[in-house]
Amino acid sequence: IEKRVSLEKFAGDTFKKILYPTDFSKCSEKALGYIKKLKALGAKEVIALHVIDHKRLETEQQKKELREIGRFNLERIKDTLTKASFKTRTYLKVSDPLKEILNCAEDKNCSLIVMGTHGKSVVTEWLVGTVSFNVVRMAEKPVLIVHEEDVWR
Repeated sequence: IEKRVSLEKFAGDTFKKILYPTDFSKCSEKALGYIKKLKALGAKEVIALHVIDHKRLETEQQKKELREIGRFNLERIKDTLTKASFKTRTYLKVSDPLKEILNCAEDKNCSLIVMGTHGKSVVTEWLVGTVSFNVVRMAEKPVLIVHEEDVWR
């Protein structure tokens, strides 16, 4: 009976604290829609994280502009989630996206990671790698991946 209780507790807690890494793309917006639906399953808190890939920055001006865009979009997401009755925190980092997503999931004790993927083929993801594919491989938390296109049609 003890195992059953702990399993029920684990299953019930899976959706409580969600990490939502976003690049503000169409697939990230679709993932946000899924997060709103998870409210009915007990989701209470969302941590929205945007990571500016430091390897892709060429100038300090570009970094400044991307930070401004990131802050604006994170505030928009926070407003949306707050209106849907979620406790919401936002973080903006300039770093390696994979490293920051994995660290944030652990440091903030998230119970689930929900993120979008741009719909590259499984072979391309395996050969080239994507952030979402590597999060699935390396995260110690459950991960829900939302594809940009409906892949099960």
